[in-house]
Amino acid sequence: MKQLQKLTAVLLSMLLILSAFLPAFAAQNEPLARGDAAQLILDAADDYRAGLTLGDIIKGYEDGELRESAPVTLVEAATMLSRAFGTLPTPVGDNLRTGVFVDAFSDVPAWALQDVGNLRSAGLLVPKADGSLGASETLTADELETLLRRIWSLYGTNLKDDFYAAVNKEALDESTIAAGEMTTNAFTALAALNSARLTEIINEIKDGSYAAGTKEQKIADFYRSVSDMEARNAAGIDPIAPYLTMIDEIESVNDLEQVEKTLFAELGMSGLIGFAYTADLKDSSRYILYLGTMSPALTKDVYAADEGAQKEAYLNYLATLLRLSGESEQDAAQHALDYYTLEKALSPSALDPQDQGNVDKIYNLYTLDQVKALYPALDLESLLSAAGYQFNGSAMVMDKGLFEAFAPYYCDEQIDLLKTVLKLSLLSSYGVTLSQDFTDASNLFSQQYYGIEGSKTPEETAMTMVQNVMTDYLGELFCERYFSEEAKKDVESMIADFIEIYKQRITALDWMSESTKAMALKKLDTMAVHIGYPDEWDSYMDDLTILAPQDGGSFFQNYCTLSRASYAENAALGGKEVDRDSWIMTAYTVNAMYSATSNSIWFPAGILQAPFYDVNAKHEANLGGIGAVIAHEITHAFDNNGAKFDEKGNAADWWTEEDYAAFSALCEKAAAYYNGWESAPGIVNSGILTLSENVADLGGLGCAIQAAGELENPDYDALFRNWAAIWEMTATRSYLQLLSVLDVHSANKVRTNQTLACFEEFYTTYSIEPGDGMYVAPEDRVKIW
Repeated sequence: MKQLQKLTAVLLSMLLILSAFLPAFAAQNEPLARGDAAQLILDAADDYRAGLTLGDIIKGYEDGELRESAPVTLVEAATMLSRAFGTLPTPVGDNLRTGVFVDAFSDVPAWALQDVGNLRSAGLLVPKADGSLGASETLTADELETLLRRIWSLYGTNLKDDFYAAVNKEALDESTIAAGEMTTNAFTALAALNSARLTEIINEIKDGSYAAGTKEQKIADFYRSVSDMEARNAAGIDPIAPYLTMIDEIESVNDLEQVEKTLFAELGMSGLIGFAYTADLKDSSRYILYLGTMSPALTKDVYAADEGAQKEAYLNYLATLLRLSGESEQDAAQHALDYYTLEKALSPSALDPQDQGNVDKIYNLYTLDQVKALYPALDLESLLSAAGYQFNGSAMVMDKGLFEAFAPYYCDEQIDLLKTVLKLSLLSSYGVTLSQDFTDASNLFSQQYYGIEGSKTPEETAMTMVQNVMTDYLGELFCERYFSEEAKKDVESMIADFIEIYKQRITALDWMSESTKAMALKKLDTMAVHIGYPDEWDSYMDDLTILAPQDGGSFFQNYCTLSRASYAENAALGGKEVDRDSWIMTAYTVNAMYSATSNSIWFPAGILQAPFYDVNAKHEANLGGIGAVIAHEITHAFDNNGAKFDEKGNAADWWTEEDYAAFSALCEKAAAYYNGWESAPGIVNSGILTLSENVADLGGLGCAIQAAGELENPDYDALFRNWAAIWEMTATRSYLQLLSVLDVHSANKVRTNQTLACFEEFYTTYSIEPGDGMYVAPEDRVKIW
């Protein structure tokens, strides 16, 4: 399956890719008493400064009264924390990168300045919008515990309080982020290693001379066209100038659609209404036409705030693209604002990230008459025909709200706005192939929006582009060198073992009836497994001509050739049966996935390496890495989204009403259990957003622990430590904030600690007891599969 198929398949697939409250105050949301706060802090600090007494923490008022029953204020709690823990460690590495550092707070009384300053200098206190601390506000037990967890994380010395921080302390303290990147973690580190290996392969190829049509010739000549920045700068905007002129001359929707046909035919670029064939969610053996519209680029919270640095960075980027296209500074600024205003208006109607895998919300069928009623000015049949597609009865729209919200704008009265949308689509899609100005604009936006420092070198950028585009050819060469048949067979054996373990776990469930268990077991029996790389290598690029600059080629021309071919391959799927074995990930991808529409799991060679998998590592360590990842992907077949598909990959109800109600109740408990925990001070995890991945983490780690338990004298410590190690991550605060509202995975710290805290083996391995930060009462732990 090639590029466009891969893109649409990802939309339908679930990618892998802290403990609960301290028991004494588990359900308490009322203001915490001063005396209770002091005792809680004393207990929490015991492992960090032994020998303290309550008198060291709570000093009382000027009249000598302790007023232990009075509500504790934030400034009082901060003072007690400083007294209990003493001078806090100086933040370094991840703590320095993700902490909140302000010069001072506007509302801290003089008597508390030094103690509050201790926490403030450590990056642990988050100011309010007006710059104040909220010093006089009362504190709940939950809020105090959040402050304690920030301190435990800063120390990172006690795995009973923060397992993630303790296991990964050295890596987190010494962490750096490469120029032009937003994050560093086990996935990106392995991806960087794979990229270095691919770069080595490309370097061996790029200066050679090869017969026309070979994969080596195409890799080499594509690289030469990408890296020839001198020629790209000399050409400037010229490669797309004719299309910009066409867009400027549009006067009606009919004109717009004629230009879109030209863009599709010559550039392989879709217009304002996107389309592709993808597997039918309710009959996964056949392809169905998918329709979509423009989608807001930013997260909903940015549009809702409608102010701040992120909005300004985005507007500046849009305006820069338009200026590079030839618009005046004034027109570019106005058109950028018009475009942003449209996105803001559409944003509330778009699906939330957690709903994008929910078949009940994404399987929306429209007849041609229904589309015409919504878009009376749209000649959809003509657009489809020009691209080689057909509208056969009905089409699927995944984001119904967005599709319908955009409809009123698709008219002659809004033609100027639609021209801006099309122009920015062209500039953002193909600017990457043009001059350095476009790359600089993109880099500046990334730096301002995501908090990225620096940017990739031109050589790194060229290598990345080749690796992103020549995936089929490079994947074959990568696997020949770096993925052994021994490793493939070993992983195959592990997967078979995990499927058997999963069958045991389903059979033992006490909340599921026998009839539903039978259907779940059938789903496991028919689950397809894909490991390492395709059984047969083929590529839509085989029949393409890729030209080097010396032969008259350019990055722009080669990119257009590839894009046209990708669409043509997808258009050829019409009327064919879905190939369930067609690969939808590159062989060197550092990730894994479950596909609901094919009931299959995928493990590319790229992830089957340390720290996830090491053929020479201790078996328990591999169980905590690739083992838990394998079982995680299996669990996606039974998460809140995957559970709505049957063994054939069709959206179908195979549950009894009672069983599904029980499952839903467990999912609600899981959502609450993972909700509210911080990835960094002031950035919190959403249990609803991350539900599907949390269910998969619980199932994955549970299976890995069970597999270890079947060994003689299992080394659970090796398993748990590698579980924490594979999620070690550092990132910019801006990126963490983005993930908190967009990523369906829990923050890495949260998925490490909260998931571990659900398993009794974790408690017995480290003698974790009530009062430890990692402790969760048995009745509050979550188990689903």
